Amino acid sequence: MNPAVFKGKKAGLVGLSSGRTGSLLGMDHFTGILHYLKVQVHYSKPKLSLIETILDNEAGTLEGETREKLEEHAQQMIDF
Repeated sequence: MNPAVFKGKKAGLVGLSSGRTGSLLGMDHFTGILHYLKVQVHYSKPKLSLIETILDNEAGTLEGETREKLEEHAQQMIDF
């Protein structure tokens, strides 16, 4: 794919991990790649750490503060 396809696009990232960092290093690295491609990356990057403890496996849903954080991020992306 031609990298010019990505130029001027916008992106939002959400980190997800079973560890404590919420994929911080992975998101930083991918942000660098997106900047190289001239993609605008939203400043807010929610990090969901220890995902297996906050995910309801039966319903496949997130509740409480995590859900609110993701809903806020989604609204910010719409405004972005």
